[in-house]
Amino acid sequence: MKKALLPISLFINCVLVIYFAVTFHTKSIDVSHNHSSAPQKTIFILSPAVHPSLDQIEKGALASIKKAIPNASIRLMNANGKKTLMLAQVQEAVAAKPDAIITIGTNATQLVHEFIKKRNSNTPHIFTAVANPTELGLVYNQQKLTGITEKPHYAITSNILNHLAPEIRSLLLVYNPSENASLEQESKALTAALQSNNISLFPLEIFQTSEITQKTKPLLAHYDGIIILKDNTVVSGIDGLVKLCEQYNKKLIAHDLDSGDKGAVLSFGSQEKYFGTEAGKIAVDMLLEKKPLPPIKTLDINHIKINTAAAKRQNLQLKPIEVTLLKSVIIV
Repeated sequence: MKKALLPISLFINCVLVIYFAVTFHTKSIDVSHNHSSAPQKTIFILSPAVHPSLDQIEKGALASIKKAIPNASIRLMNANGKKTLMLAQVQEAVAAKPDAIITIGTNATQLVHEFIKKRNSNTPHIFTAVANPTELGLVYNQQKLTGITEKPHYAITSNILNHLAPEIRSLLLVYNPSENASLEQESKALTAALQSNNISLFPLEIFQTSEITQKTKPLLAHYDGIIILKDNTVVSGIDGLVKLCEQYNKKLIAHDLDSGDKGAVLSFGSQEKYFGTEAGKIAVDMLLEKKPLPPIKTLDINHIKINTAAAKRQNLQLKPIEVTLLKSVIIV
């Protein structure tokens, strides 16, 4: 009899192990505070990694929703830069059939969009921080899909570099081409903008954060600096790039403002919290006011952040900047 019970106990233990593994490694947090008898609204917010820019989007969405719907059940899911984990989280979110799903960034957005189509789900999907939604097959639907996108101004990047650092003639673009399809389009647009000021751009492909220092260090001496896009893989490894640029007296330029706080001497972009705030407002209007989803909205709010401490370490001589086409110049 004991021999017969052994396999059953092993099976139960395996089930428990799998349950706890899924539960504790999805990095999913329920921030609901339901003290009302009204029907509770459930919203999933999916983020690909931990980074200040992505965290700001999440906080913006969370604040908008909780202000208007205090009893909402909000599931925060973060994949910590792991694609397999993100896939599992996306499957869980879509299968749960919540009242809405908000995604941050291209990868999470594309995966959710694909699974919603496969399951023929009617869950409304609101995406944020996706650069070229139409090219990715993200077509507006007033019942199912909308989002907040931004319009990068690479001409501004090129002109300000030419003004502040005319000695820059070549830059190393560190990026992950497999991160999302839009990065290739972004790199081409950036290349064209820099070429207008006779600045050459040389791509360096990396596929995981751990490769950044190993691949970049041997090449850095041949270029005037490093430039990065809104690439979750690279942005997550920004500390390594900052260290290299300061070690070799090279300039680091980023296209998200939070990397400016971490040591990029110049960073361009939007205040990330706006994306989340707008996405949260859309969810609230849909759930409380029963409004159809609005068309995809572009946030054309561009800022430049200058890190003065990094400027000294990366040998950038600061000059006055014209605020043409810029919302603001942020000095830190």
